[in-house]
Amino acid sequence: MRRGLLIGCMLLAAGALQAQDLRLESLGSMRYGFTDPRASLSLYRSGQNPAGLIQDEPVAWLAFTPQITNAWGSLRRAFTPGHVTIYGAGFEGVKPLGSRGTFRGSSTYLVEERSSVYRSLKRTPYGGEAYFFTDTTTGSFTYKGPSVAFAYAYEITPGLQVGADVGYALQDGLKDVYTTVKSLFRRVQGTAGIAYRVDDGIHLGLTVHPFDEQERLEAKSEEGLDAEVFNFRGETFAKRRAKSSVAHTVRLTGEEFGVQAAWLSPVGMEASIVGIVGAARTRDLITTDREEALEDGFAQRSWYEAAARVRMRITPDATIGVGVTHRSQREWSRYPALDLLLWDATGSETLLGAGGSYVAGGGVLLAAEAEYAFVHTDSSKFIDNRFAIVRTGEFRVRTGVEVPISGIGTLRASYAFGSAGVDVRSGGKDVTEQTVTAGFAVPFGSGVHVEGLTRYCHRRVSTSALRDDLTVVLLLRLAEL
Repeated sequence: MRRGLLIGCMLLAAGALQAQDLRLESLGSMRYGFTDPRASLSLYRSGQNPAGLIQDEPVAWLAFTPQITNAWGSLRRAFTPGHVTIYGAGFEGVKPLGSRGTFRGSSTYLVEERSSVYRSLKRTPYGGEAYFFTDTTTGSFTYKGPSVAFAYAYEITPGLQVGADVGYALQDGLKDVYTTVKSLFRRVQGTAGIAYRVDDGIHLGLTVHPFDEQERLEAKSEEGLDAEVFNFRGETFAKRRAKSSVAHTVRLTGEEFGVQAAWLSPVGMEASIVGIVGAARTRDLITTDREEALEDGFAQRSWYEAAARVRMRITPDATIGVGVTHRSQREWSRYPALDLLLWDATGSETLLGAGGSYVAGGGVLLAAEAEYAFVHTDSSKFIDNRFAIVRTGEFRVRTGVEVPISGIGTLRASYAFGSAGVDVRSGGKDVTEQTVTAGFAVPFGSGVHVEGLTRYCHRRVSTSALRDDLTVVLLLRLAEL
């Protein structure tokens, strides 16, 4: 849970690159009582089962999406960058192949600039690994690189479908200090799925999702001095290395298994059940100019999640929905040389949500939903002799409106508010978060339109520390190619 919560608003913004349209994001990413093809409770949308691609993408389209995101503020941990800017562009498209299945592909290129990076050298310093890898400097880190993804689904016999997707990302990084630390990050992941249509409304599915990540960091002074780096185990103890060259490799491998069931009724009712279980292992390897590679840290994370949602159209203009989600995980790390357990943490979250939408006169859409989450975390840092138990609640409410403008297009806006007793990301108390989103869609001829989205997210804790995120996204889509 910690690894996922660290990203916050920025991952949601970056995800807009992989989108056929921006309607859902412009309306606050509603999940419960809102009808939209991308919010469907199908196996493909709610369960990420690629075998369901055929039903969810019946027509061809191509989209081009440039975007920029900024994040800044004092609400951050010691090794978190002071200012982050992400910009880039992506292409995504779908091509139905008739009886030969359906194909989907995407490619993006992103540049991420991090300023005021204090000491930290790892791309995700709070990712749950065995220790922090740091130097003695404060500087800027720049990452850049492409990512590509492909998905394909095929119907073997009527009602039985198989599908798979694969993704690859590569990023080069450089910290502009005397050690000129270089980073090379790559990620390979994929999903294989099978889906069976019991009848026109009931769908069952299974997925397996392996993934492999590696980050290699190399510190090498260009001024004839030794590169001085530290491996912090916990927050107090560190091993210092001063060599002409030091390389640190972080390797994460894991797998996730999922089961899905969906009921898509022709009378305007749909429901889904999703179950997930997974595990990941992280190994830290250290290499210097005088030492061969040795495993200096190991971490393991395991998790499971179960979710159920129901959505029903009660009148031709009104829709309501409810949902419940429970997720839990355990994460621990050790020092292999002494078989020493460094820390052990568990966490769980139970989320209850409900919402509804209504289409008023003139096609104006009004939508709202609310969520409440019970969050439990227990952390034991044996090496620092620190133990923490957090029991808190998180409340969130989202509202959205969509207004058609005759002869021009559509305007969209949303407002979201959230509060929590404790911020599990940075440790702050009495947390509030407000997000405002505005968007538009303008058609240009048959099947061609332009969309835009601007999102501002403001997060504050009781000490008045704050964090702001601003995202701007544009999208050009060619539909029904």
